[in-house]
Amino acid sequence: MAPENQIAVTGPLLVGVATTFFTIIVHALVLYAIIEAVRRYLLRGRAGVFLRDMMLVMSTMLLALAGHFVEIALWALSFVLCGEFSSFAAGGYLHDGGRRHHSYIGPVETSGTA
Repeated sequence: MAPENQIAVTGPLLVGVATTFFTIIVHALVLYAIIEAVRRYLLRGRAGVFLRDMMLVMSTMLLALAGHFVEIALWALSFVLCGEFSSFAAGGYLHDGGRRHHSYIGPVETSGTA
């Protein structure tokens, strides 16, 4: 048994590694969908028309955005599993539920360079 003053890192580390693996899978799936869309676009001979090209770019950006939202949800779930957030909504909102108060200007003020 570990002493009380040691922090257990194995559980959160394994959850983080698994989450990273799943985010790589999400990236691969989104990239595959984008490549297939571009391939179909080129095979149908639609390239070269400005509005159609713009629609292709917008659809690929929306796919990438959707992939990033899925990844944010995966990381929020992993933080909930590690006990960092009290609920999935708190993890998705990217705050710590009011447990800690962070100040980004504090280190600058204490260093005397501000």
